[in-house]
Amino acid sequence: MGLDHRLFFAYQAFARLTLARQAGDDERARRLAEASAAVRRLARVAKPGLLKAYHGLARADLAVLSGRYDTAVRRLARTEPVLLSIDAPLLEHEAARVRARALLGLGRHAAASRQAQVALALAAEHGWATRSRWVRDEFGIKGATLRANTDRTRQTSVGSADRYRGRLEALQQVSLAAATMLDPGQLARVALDETLRILGAERAVLFLADATGRPQLSVGRSATGEDLAELSGYSTTLVDRVAGSREAIVVTGSDEGAALGSQSALVYGLRSIIVAPLVLDRRLLGVVYLDSRVAKGVFTERDVDILTAVNSHIAVSLETARAAQLEVAVQAAHQQRDVAETLRDAMARLSGVLDPDEVRSSLLAIVTAVSPADNTCLVYEEDGTLSVTGRPDPSLVDARALLALIAVVRDDPGLTHHAAGLLGPVGSWIAVPIQTHACGAGVLLAGATAEHAFGDEHLQLVAAIAGQGATAYENARLYTRVQQLATTDPLTGVSNRRHFAEHAVRQLSIARRNHRPLVAMMVDIDHFKRINDTHGHAVGDEVIKQVASTLRVSVRDPDVLCRYGGEEFAIVMTEMHGDPVDVADRLRIAIRENPVAAPNGPVRLTVSIGVAELKPDDDLETLLGRADAALYRAKEGGRDQVRPG
Repeated sequence: MGLDHRLFFAYQAFARLTLARQAGDDERARRLAEASAAVRRLARVAKPGLLKAYHGLARADLAVLSGRYDTAVRRLARTEPVLLSIDAPLLEHEAARVRARALLGLGRHAAASRQAQVALALAAEHGWATRSRWVRDEFGIKGATLRANTDRTRQTSVGSADRYRGRLEALQQVSLAAATMLDPGQLARVALDETLRILGAERAVLFLADATGRPQLSVGRSATGEDLAELSGYSTTLVDRVAGSREAIVVTGSDEGAALGSQSALVYGLRSIIVAPLVLDRRLLGVVYLDSRVAKGVFTERDVDILTAVNSHIAVSLETARAAQLEVAVQAAHQQRDVAETLRDAMARLSGVLDPDEVRSSLLAIVTAVSPADNTCLVYEEDGTLSVTGRPDPSLVDARALLALIAVVRDDPGLTHHAAGLLGPVGSWIAVPIQTHACGAGVLLAGATAEHAFGDEHLQLVAAIAGQGATAYENARLYTRVQQLATTDPLTGVSNRRHFAEHAVRQLSIARRNHRPLVAMMVDIDHFKRINDTHGHAVGDEVIKQVASTLRVSVRDPDVLCRYGGEEFAIVMTEMHGDPVDVADRLRIAIRENPVAAPNGPVRLTVSIGVAELKPDDDLETLLGRADAALYRAKEGGRDQVRPG
């Protein structure tokens, strides 16, 4: 493994340590584990010399992050002989920073301040403005401005360590970017900006290889840190040549460019050009191109080493970012599939319910299951009546306020007290309006005790489920209405004759099986034709409705009442205790004492009732036949009376 690749592990370790230091409490443990793993990877390639020093500093910094300050000081002491054996100002600077952190952790503030000043002096001496700012910010050094000794800088910039100082600064920034960015384009911009800064070029361009291996323009950056709106006047010849040979090229003047076959170097006055390939696992990913028209010899062979090292890291980082983007895309696809399955299951569950009340309850249960909601309720207005499902003691004032919503709302401060009035204390909440064509308007309200519990994905999911719930509710209402039309008398709302027969037969079977009493009654309005002739059919209809209403009040579940025909009603009563004739007589009196209002004055009503008790050999027809015969005798006996059968 070459030095550039081994340095990658060093840069990665320091980048992970920096991220761990900057992480919040919720991310700190994860970032610390990543940094520890990066330091272990560095240990496997750390050889005596430069990389050994990197590893020693990284282990010391990791000890500081873990709170083991004595261990950090001991590790720095063991690394000191390695630092003295190489000329590496940047590592001396890092060692001073780590030592200052460890001393601060041990409470030795004066000694820590001296080490911070050493780090600041080295940064100022070598013109590392960013590192100077880092030291001042971290250790609270105010107003300290140290002048760089340019002569000493030139003296100490020789030797093996200086060849890697530019790489470390550029690669550290690229490594930090790679650890936090998933967008390849954004990552490429950071890498190009750092390359421009280190190598002093006017512009840098990234070409990515297409499916055929041909380099295609991807991102261009200027020295001022802006995207190039258009790229012209560059050497396509050199870009293609590097893509083909996979070897870097440096042009130090227009004459040399012409010799290499680049007419652009002559035409556009490109006096310095450097082009290097992006290669990963022997596969060409692209080409990085830099140029300058300022002066000859801006780029040197040493810069090729720096650019090659940066390119190696860019290639790894781009592939990592692409893989991360692919993983995000896969996760998004899985999420969409899960949402689709959730909606499909919700629709299947809701569409299978044909009772409107059960639809409302199921809708609230589904929302609770698929969201962070602790409490849910449904506010709706139907036929002029405001109702709330899901809460025992709702505030109708708050319900009315939320019912006016026309868009999805989340944690609106102006409406939170209304949400709390319906849900109880909430840390966060959402409200989703529900519109139906035939059943009025409503609002689905969901609340959680935790703050900021609902994200955009929850809003979209709950809104979609609410829309399905509205459709299911309308279907259930329509089904119920059809059922009512099929089983009830349209004038009175009581059972029609067919529905009555179905239920009455069932009650007879139960009573006979359990040896329980059962009674049938036939009720007929007296002189109904006279009422119609005297007061009109409208009043006649009101008479029939009022008699049905009085009878309905007296009939319990599972008793069955129906309009048997015209002005005649049939009743089957179960669990009868006492004399059934007395029960029928009370019905007769209740009807007589409740006249019907009419334009010409109150219309007084009387009814005749026939009663028959179930006998062992009775079926519904014979039972009702005996009750009807008793009714006929009541009519013949003068009406307004009850006769047993």
